[in-house]
Amino acid sequence: MAAALQGRALAVAGRLDEARALLLPEVARHPGEVEVALALADVARLQGNADEALRLFADVAAARPGSHEAWFGVGRIANEKEDLKPARGALDTAIRLAPDAPGYHGELATLEVLSGDYAAARSAFDEALRRQPDDYLAWTGLGILQLKMGQSEAALESFLKAGVLEPRFARAQLYTGVAYYRLENTPRAIEALNKAAELDPKDPLPYVMLGLIHGDALELRAATDAARAAQERMPNLKSLNQVANNQKGSANVGSALAAQGMEEWARAYASSSYNPYWAGSALFLAYRNPDGFNKNTELYKGFLLDPTVFGASNRNSSMVQTPGHYGSVAYIGSRSDFSQQTIQGKANGLHEREHPLAYSVTAEYADGHDTRPAQGLLRGARHQSDGGPRRQGPPHELGVFCSAPSKMSRQLFPIRRCCRMPAPQGQGHSPGRRYRLPGRPDQPDMVQGGRRYAKDPPRRNADRRRQYGSPECPSGIYNVIGSASGSQRCRCGSVGRPVPPQL
Repeated sequence: MAAALQGRALAVAGRLDEARALLLPEVARHPGEVEVALALADVARLQGNADEALRLFADVAAARPGSHEAWFGVGRIANEKEDLKPARGALDTAIRLAPDAPGYHGELATLEVLSGDYAAARSAFDEALRRQPDDYLAWTGLGILQLKMGQSEAALESFLKAGVLEPRFARAQLYTGVAYYRLENTPRAIEALNKAAELDPKDPLPYVMLGLIHGDALELRAATDAARAAQERMPNLKSLNQVANNQKGSANVGSALAAQGMEEWARAYASSSYNPYWAGSALFLAYRNPDGFNKNTELYKGFLLDPTVFGASNRNSSMVQTPGHYGSVAYIGSRSDFSQQTIQGKANGLHEREHPLAYSVTAEYADGHDTRPAQGLLRGARHQSDGGPRRQGPPHELGVFCSAPSKMSRQLFPIRRCCRMPAPQGQGHSPGRRYRLPGRPDQPDMVQGGRRYAKDPPRRNADRRRQYGSPECPSGIYNVIGSASGSQRCRCGSVGRPVPPQL
């Protein structure tokens, strides 16, 4: 007991190495001493050894089921890893054993935020802060909720309160940096993230956030240094699920190198830190693979792992999912022997009310024609729409993605006024779903399928079409042929599709 008290005192003073050196021999000498084991587990957690701490807490909970501290330790670490089902069970047990213990209700409320149930989280934080107004875990979790709702100033105030109550709490410092960055106070954001890295030296998450900040500012050397530091700490990763991604996986540690044109290095960094259950890994590599099976596999995997990537900002990184609506319009035009123009509009966003819902829509129109005299006419029009993903809960374990593109092209070739040929249309859909298995949050079950097909334009009256002809080909049946110069012309024949002149 004396060794446990002394070890906790050293941990409070920040002398974690001394505390560990003191407690390790005591645990070996007295394997059944619960207080010593709990003190060592707390020291391991503060040093960033999450797996060791979880094992020690679980051993105590198994040997002493009535220890609410052990159950709270299990739930707290599982919550940081976003293994939410066992975390909820452990926290419920801890609260049942000690309903008034400090921090227990605040950690459970934070779990509701991570699960995406914002209405339940708000009620849980109200209850936690009513019971204990100085609960730094509750203030930190409330700040995360406010960040996700787009209330950056209120979130910063909550994080600062948590930092005053517990200056050594790395999670509060980490999200303080995110709030400062969202309020465009970049120097204070970098300062807070560096402090979070000092408090939890083995966690790669502060360096991932620093890389995003430097990347947005095009400070590519600093972004590369942050990516290197994050990669070195990836074996100690708890979770990256709260980091906001976009469709290209820009939160990946290889992004800074890719921005400098070092694609081989970027791929090496992304591959060495590859996490098959994080969308940022799959989406980043998808854009480094050539078109085909590998590219599509990684792309759909990323969409299933995080369907809300379609709601990301098209400017700077928000670092944490935040509601917003974005749009862009692009126009491209050229004129020489052939005149063409293209207009493309995009809209995307993320709606946060009770559960997150992301969307993305793209529309495009293209037109072109030959400007040379007496050379016929080529005109085309295309409209493309892409229905974005929909992610909704409960349950938190389930993610749903659906893409339903539709392409319709019409190209008319009135070459020498004799032939007009409509182009085919293409449609399809690609639904999928992801479900995180209980007890294995890093091994979700994913299913994706789809259907793509092409068809000819609808013929309103096929028999009627065949009666149309021209002075050059009364039968109305043509064959489009080419010449050595690349021009096209029509020849009356039995191959081709007759189309009424007005089309």
